[in-house]
Amino acid sequence: LVETALMRARIGERIAPHFGITPETMFTVGLFSILDALIGMPMSQVLENMPLSADVAAAITERTGACGHALAGIEAHENGDWKGVADAGLDLEVLTPAWVDAIVWVRSIRNMMSPGGGAVSANRKPTRPT
Repeated sequence: LVETALMRARIGERIAPHFGITPETMFTVGLFSILDALIGMPMSQVLENMPLSADVAAAITERTGACGHALAGIEAHENGDWKGVADAGLDLEVLTPAWVDAIVWVRSIRNMMSPGGGAVSANRKPTRPT
């Protein structure tokens, strides 16, 4: 689920200009879009105490507004629902490069977090190049 949230966030960030949305806003919408499943609470409770605009909250909970339509298009793409992608106002010329970029980005994060990846654990000293 974490990788799905990261994928949605990165894709959203990349397609945001297509919808006239700031990349930061769409990143947040994508990242928070499955927060309910990640923490095991209804989305209404999750968002209750978060300082989000009404538009962002509605995009996450109801898939309304520009951010909601973009998120719906991302979800449709995840499910291979090409009509849903088109209905959201997206086309593959915009979505495909964003999707490829997101895969590369999420894999790089996964590699950094895996043992032997780029992250330095508390028990391991960084090595110096020779």
